[in-house]
Amino acid sequence: MEHEVIRKRFAKALDTLVERIKQDRSVLAAVLCGSLSYDTVWDRSNIDLALVTIDDKRWINRGLPCMWTGSTSIHFFCRARRFEER
Repeated sequence: MEHEVIRKRFAKALDTLVERIKQDRSVLAAVLCGSLSYDTVWDRSNIDLALVTIDDKRWINRGLPCMWTGSTSIHFFCRARRFEER
């Protein structure tokens, strides 16, 4: 029973996050990583996302600090579509 409550909490947080990402025209794709991608979550899980963004120097290899939605931690890693190592 408790696991189902936790799973629903993460599903709601992910749905909210996806709606916000859809509104950002600089994000081309989002890849769900971590335990949630395996549908295995527990109370201290977080949401891990890799975001593929437009070719803009502001987005190259940008790790963003974590964000909170309700009681769920979200971690992002952003990479421009055409990433060039320097």
